Amino acid sequence: MFMLSLQAFSQDRSIYEAVENAFISIYIRKNPVETAKQLLNLAIDSNIGDQAALEFVVNALVSKGEISSSTTSALWDFFCFNINGTTAEQSRGALSVLCMAAKSSSRILGSHIQDIIDIGFGRWAKVEPLLARTACTAIQRLSEEDKKKLLLSSGSRLFSILESLITGNWLPENIYYTTADKAISAIYMIHPTPEALASTIIKKSLSTVFDVVAQDQEQNDTDNNIVDFLTTVHVAKLSRFLFVVSHIAMNQLVYIESCIQKIRRQKTKKDKAAAESQNTEENPGATQEYMNYTKR
Repeated sequence: MFMLSLQAFSQDRSIYEAVENAFISIYIRKNPVETAKQLLNLAIDSNIGDQAALEFVVNALVSKGEISSSTTSALWDFFCFNINGTTAEQSRGALSVLCMAAKSSSRILGSHIQDIIDIGFGRWAKVEPLLARTACTAIQRLSEEDKKKLLLSSGSRLFSILESLITGNWLPENIYYTTADKAISAIYMIHPTPEALASTIIKKSLSTVFDVVAQDQEQNDTDNNIVDFLTTVHVAKLSRFLFVVSHIAMNQLVYIESCIQKIRRQKTKKDKAAAESQNTEENPGATQEYMNYTKR
């Protein structure tokens, strides 16, 4: 994998082609189940740099049709535990490879949306916490059409799961931050009004830090008794809260910018249509002449 990381992004085409051919010879030209197993093992064992190189190669091979539909089906079988002896780690590795393939063909994920939710965020995520993070990536890489289907079929359930990932405390510290980052990004990518859910998440995250539930209740102060709501703040909880707030803020800025761009495009389109309509009204003869000309 080290050499793959070094040479997969080579500007020298001959070097890249040699690496690609070697990769196909070693990992791809086997029966579908064996190919799927080799690919998912590569995903499991790779670091961040290796992951990027592997994704680059898998993406290219899917585009060229080198990774067959049978191999894709085998990867789904590993992810769904349809193959005897499959571990939670292998399930996560299979979904990771499928996410890589989806960059080139997003329809790969669309046929198993419910499996991604049920398995990726289900009981197996407790065994292999990285599975939840990978499932968040899969949600983000769905096609626009599949995202709409997801919203209609399981939107409420999914957002409840993503919220619990961010505000809950079952994820290990070394996995929480990258998973929360992916979950927040997924919310902003598919939720129709992400700022509403983000507000709820921030409030819940705040309550876990300062334990101020009592402030929402009626205060029964008597005479000179003053209720002191100061509490001990756990560094880990405060760190998570600040992380959530900062990442929501960044995603909100990107979301606002995308909304502005959308409004500008709509305005430009509307202005163009109005100008064309006005031009037609002012020069009906010229317009008719132009239409007659285009029919020739």
